[in-house]
Amino acid sequence: MREIAEECREVIKGWQLCITMLPRTPLTWLLRHFEFKDGADYPAEEVSPEHAIWVSVTKTWAEMGSPLEEPPPSTVASGVGQISEDGGDFLPFLIRYREIIESPVNRPPGLQPEQLKAEYPQYAHVIEPKPRRRKARSSPGSANLPGNMQKAPEGA
Repeated sequence: MREIAEECREVIKGWQLCITMLPRTPLTWLLRHFEFKDGADYPAEEVSPEHAIWVSVTKTWAEMGSPLEEPPPSTVASGVGQISEDGGDFLPFLIRYREIIESPVNRPPGLQPEQLKAEYPQYAHVIEPKPRRRKARSSPGSANLPGNMQKAPEGA
């Protein structure tokens, strides 16, 4: 990215911090989504690629003296599919969710997982624990498959 910053200085307006939109992302990172560093120089702060990346923000067509129409806002990937780049309504949900998870004793009054499900029913599945998959029962003849720890029946 530093090479891109050097090669494209004339079109880079700044750098925006794009946070990983997943329930496992710590609250401190979620609160920094869309943080902006002005200037073409790549930010000096190293960020964990597990939680965030710096993305270049280009100048608008108007800032570059062109009459072209600006493109529509883009989208980003998340744990629930594509969402608007600003986080849409999923980012406030994730922030509230992480407040509950990270500070169960000191959470704001009335902030409970059940309330969060009621406020954001479209994301209730993010809060619900996934059912555990049962181990498949072995079928006749599977005893001879590689990795099966069962003893093969006599005469097999």
